[in-house]
Amino acid sequence: MILGMNGLLKRWARAFLLALPVAILMAATACGSSAATPTPEPTERPRVTAAASTPLATPATPEPRATVTSVPTATPEPRAPVTRAPTSTPEPTDKLTVAVTNVILTDFIRQVGGDLVDVVTLIPPGADLHTFQATPKTSADLSGAGLVISHGLGLDDFLNPVIEGAMAADAVHVEVAEDLEVDVIMGSAAADDDDHADDDDDHADDDDDHAGEDDHTDDDDDHAGEDDHADDDDDHAGEDDHADDDDDHADDDGHEDEDGHEDEDDHTGHDEDDDHAGEDDHDDHADEGDGHDHSEGDPHLWQNPRHAILYVERIRDALAEADPQNAPSYRANGERYIGELRALDLEIEQTLAVIPPEKRRLITYHDAFNYFGQRYGWELSAISADGHEIVPESMVRVLREISQEGIGAIFIEPQFPADTVNQLAQDAGVRVGIIYSDTFDDRAASYVEMMRFNARSIVENLR
Repeated sequence: MILGMNGLLKRWARAFLLALPVAILMAATACGSSAATPTPEPTERPRVTAAASTPLATPATPEPRATVTSVPTATPEPRAPVTRAPTSTPEPTDKLTVAVTNVILTDFIRQVGGDLVDVVTLIPPGADLHTFQATPKTSADLSGAGLVISHGLGLDDFLNPVIEGAMAADAVHVEVAEDLEVDVIMGSAAADDDDHADDDDDHADDDDDHAGEDDHTDDDDDHAGEDDHADDDDDHAGEDDHADDDDDHADDDGHEDEDGHEDEDDHTGHDEDDDHAGEDDHDDHADEGDGHDHSEGDPHLWQNPRHAILYVERIRDALAEADPQNAPSYRANGERYIGELRALDLEIEQTLAVIPPEKRRLITYHDAFNYFGQRYGWELSAISADGHEIVPESMVRVLREISQEGIGAIFIEPQFPADTVNQLAQDAGVRVGIIYSDTFDDRAASYVEMMRFNARSIVENLR
């Protein structure tokens, strides 16, 4: 048994001795691996340092390259200011601002001034010159203008107080139709109808005023009649002067009609004393009106293109004086447009030539086409002198003319109410045509288009 135990111990001792070197080797290996791990740290640090130092040199070159590349690609930025500068800077400084009263003159100014002027129209397109009233905007537009162009001859004189009060101190005001070398036409038969109606009213008032003259014979018994009659004689001593007044009144209100007949306005049927108070009343009424009156004659001179040329020449000179540095451009534009107006004059003459001379009879609602008739050989009459007031005498006269002369149409402007003309045309069995005097719309957007439209409309409705 003891021998068996000894053998077992010997085996264990042998196994231990055999395992001991293995354990030592394993321990040594483990120690070697743990000792080797810190060694990479010093080797990796220089790599990190080297890696950090190397990139520092390489990005330095891309940065200037990026800057160099971005400079050419940013070319659109300078282009934008170069384009905007010419359009924005000249507008407030280089352009002449012109305030003008109506669209006819506005068109003339734009034709001559072109892009060198800013035009402000005080009476807008489509508005009626006879009823227009100034607004605060009118004064504001005038205050910013260096040149103010109005017409004159009674067409827009009602705006003169506004113009003089609102325009700048250094601005210039030009009335283009004043003192033109043109024979002013006093008006057609419509003006005579108005004058006769006024005269009838005035004489009716005179009849009432003097109806009590017979009662003076009874005053002799009760009063110192001689003194009273002496005063009456003084009051009526102007009977001889009344004849002179009638002559002057006939000269003022009368004229020789287009057909050569003088107005029958001698008032021979009135023997009563007449101080013509109605004439003063008529003048006062004209002054109080908001729109234009024809007391100085028909102001629509531009209905003759040859007169329109005179307007353009005066506008050209006014622009050249107000803006001398651009005077050559104004003169060149004026000459070009004058050539266009001369061609228009011939075109209208040729268009109207299809109507025989004996049929050239034109009836309009508004008495604004006398210069058209004078230029192209047409006999004119109108229903209303100013486009608004209509007297019964005019209605009767127009119906008689249509019946006796076989006139086929009555013409009205689009800005006026057409009810009266439509009814009159229906009663007479004639057409209603459109014609333009002093406004524009889509059918006639300029002076040349307006005059061309008028000629064609006349031919279409009267041929």
